[in-house]
Amino acid sequence: MRKIIVFAIFGMLAQLVVAQDAVEQIRTHYKAVKARIDEMEKGSLDYPFPKYFEVKIKENYPGTGPHEEDVHIYQVVEDGYGEDVIFPPCRIDFVTVGYNFAVRNYYEEYLYDKKGNIELIYAYNPWDEDDMAWEYRFYLNNGKPFKTIVKKCPISDTYINNDEYGKGTNFKEVYNGKGVPQEYKKVYQSYLNSASYYKKLHDAVYNTQHY
Repeated sequence: MRKIIVFAIFGMLAQLVVAQDAVEQIRTHYKAVKARIDEMEKGSLDYPFPKYFEVKIKENYPGTGPHEEDVHIYQVVEDGYGEDVIFPPCRIDFVTVGYNFAVRNYYEEYLYDKKGNIELIYAYNPWDEDDMAWEYRFYLNNGKPFKTIVKKCPISDTYINNDEYGKGTNFKEVYNGKGVPQEYKKVYQSYLNSASYYKKLHDAVYNTQHY
């Protein structure tokens, strides 16, 4: 019995180590992507011109008024192709989405692995019935969620700090654990669907450019 308990403990520890390694790999990829985007925006010699797809949506909704949505889809060249190829095969790497409803601004990020599977979803949602702003982070491996981090704070704090997307506000962690708890599954599925839609959008634009 004691041996069984010991093996079970070691098994749990091994799973934690594997999960933590996966999180660190995703965070490393995320930092590399953000650094590359910063270089693009600076117009460095490595990125003299921005390279991404941009979709801008402007509409007017009943009850909430003007709506603007900005989608940026970043891609990377597939392994094995040099800079001398004019139209090398590319794959989706990262997506940012900023949009508004009424006076509240929403923001989302989607990070994809080399196989095109979503591996990180970040979302800032500044509305619920209790006037709370929410931050969601979903980590995935081979398309399956293995870690979720959820934070929230009063919406008034986001306005006090005068931050468009709520960063730097008084967010408090309400969940940090394995998988996706039942209470967040609906939210997770919504963002997962969006990740799929943006990948399809990338593929449609990419195929149009490379027909």
